[in-house]
Amino acid sequence: RQVIHNAARCGTNKAISAKQTCQHLNKQIRIDAHDTPLTPSVAERVVPQYDVLVDCTDNPAARYLLNDAAVLFNKPVVCGSALRWEGQLWVYNYRSGPCYRCLHPQPPHRLDQSGPEGLFNALSPGGGACDMEGVIGTAPGTIGVMQAMEVLKVCGGLGDHSIGASNRMVMYDGL
Repeated sequence: RQVIHNAARCGTNKAISAKQTCQHLNKQIRIDAHDTPLTPSVAERVVPQYDVLVDCTDNPAARYLLNDAAVLFNKPVVCGSALRWEGQLWVYNYRSGPCYRCLHPQPPHRLDQSGPEGLFNALSPGGGACDMEGVIGTAPGTIGVMQAMEVLKVCGGLGDHSIGASNRMVMYDGL
C-alpha cells in the first residue's frame, strides 16, 4: 500500500524493501536498514547515531518508544501517520519543542501499560488502527513525501521553515 514498496516484495521486511527501492532510485546513497523490531535496547544503540529520526511506525508502542529515545538523546523526530483517507505530519522534540507524550501522555488502552518492557511486548501485528479502519494506499505515500521534505529542512539548515519550528501539526484530508 505504501508507494515505496511494490507487489513483488510482498512479505519482505519493510526496512529492506524501502532500502531496495531507494538504492534502485539512487545507486550513490548509503542506507543502513534496521530490520529488527524496535526494543528499548535497540533504540538505545541505534538512536544516538542519527541527527534526525523519522517515525514511519505503524503501531503505538513503537511510536512511544521512539519518542522516549528521542527525548533521552535529544533528537528531533519527523512523524507521520495515515488512516483511511487522512494523514498527520508533525516534527516533535525539535528545538526544545514538545514531544509526542506532550500531545499523547498515555498509550492507547489496548496496550499493556505495565511499564516500558511490558508496553513494548505489545509490539505485534494488529497493534495499530489500520488493521481495523483501513488506509487508502496513496495516503501513506503522500505523508511520506511530506516527511521527506521536513527531514531535508531540518538536516539542511532550513529548520526555521519546518513545521516543527512553529510546533504545528499538519492534517491532510485526501477527500
